[in-house]
Amino acid sequence: MNNNRNILLDPTVADSGGTAATTTTAAPAATNGAPITFELNEISEGPLKNFKFYSPVYSDFDTMVTRLGKEAIMGVMASVGAARIRTKVKNDNVPEKFDTKNVAAGIQLQQTLLAKFKDGILYTQDEAASWRPDVRELSPNQMFKQARELMESKDPAKIQEGVALLLKMQKVMTEMAQGEAAAAAAQATTATT
Repeated sequence: MNNNRNILLDPTVADSGGTAATTTTAAPAATNGAPITFELNEISEGPLKNFKFYSPVYSDFDTMVTRLGKEAIMGVMASVGAARIRTKVKNDNVPEKFDTKNVAAGIQLQQTLLAKFKDGILYTQDEAASWRPDVRELSPNQMFKQARELMESKDPAKIQEGVALLLKMQKVMTEMAQGEAAAAAAQATTATT
């Protein structure tokens, strides 16, 4: 493979099903003098399965700003933030096996959510302000594992932290169970009508 290819790429090209395979360096002339590398990604599913595309990989923030501009970077981050928060909101509020084609179940879910969130806001400004792209919430299994590790230590502060994590895990699991029960009830109601 030629590691000095003159490639001009559209940085908006992306696919969540891609996996990195190869890295290559572009000649500075192809990138307006900014030293960046490109990652060769392969699409792993869907009609474009096994096709490939390149995506830029920036070595530092200054290079990225020089190449793309501050406004473009802020726009991409706003889009990424909105997409990830949308996914989180959906995962937190729609049961895993929810039948999205069942209109009556969808109406029931909306009514249940409106009873819980009177203003219809599922993710508050405070939550949005604390969102970070590099921080992921722990699943109940991960919380349990981490709590167990903390409680195995003899440090009272770590044990207390482990207990707090178990209480958080219990709350998350209760909310998940309530959401699944409401969805199951809604789907059962629509199945009998």
